[in-house]
Amino acid sequence: MEKRNNEDGDKKDGVKRAERLLSLYTRLCDGEVISIHEEKKNFHVDRRTVQRDMEAIKIFLAERKRGHWEIELTEDKRGYILLGSQNSKMSNGEILAVSKILLESRAFTKEEMFDILDKMLEGCVPSSNRNMAGKLIANEKHHYVELQNKKPVYEKIWELGVHIRECNLLEITYDKASGEAGEIKRVVEPMNYGRPAGGAG
Repeated sequence: MEKRNNEDGDKKDGVKRAERLLSLYTRLCDGEVISIHEEKKNFHVDRRTVQRDMEAIKIFLAERKRGHWEIELTEDKRGYILLGSQNSKMSNGEILAVSKILLESRAFTKEEMFDILDKMLEGCVPSSNRNMAGKLIANEKHHYVELQNKKPVYEKIWELGVHIRECNLLEITYDKASGEAGEIKRVVEPMNYGRPAGGAG
């Protein structure tokens, strides 16, 4: 019975630590400063436990070769910050500029375009800026007019990229610009077709 109680206790401790580590990692990636004092109070642990958690996250980052992200103590030695995390995020100005370029290109269907913008907002903008950036993008999305041809292009762009990379001939079929009946077929080839990359022209 005592052994069972010990096992249950160890399991609960493991779950609590996993929750702490996930919370710490998520907030570090969002650019937050992790206060040692606040973490002690929030999770009811001592300073050494917070330090061990931070060491575990450092090892996690190192093993996944994320060397450009480093956890360091703040200048006052009262907290931790993930250096490099903010550099990998986008500011409000950057997200708005990229959004405008994408929207003005009218290269995608409305569904595809909004999906790209939503993912960019969620993954590239710090949580502290996300609300304002979301409002700015929402205003731009409201005025988006997609092309008449509403066929998805995600996969076509990928397929074209692969064919170009592999130097495959491509057959393209399109309607006549004059509006006359009938289609035009053309076979095109990548610039380096039949020649090794970097070879003489």
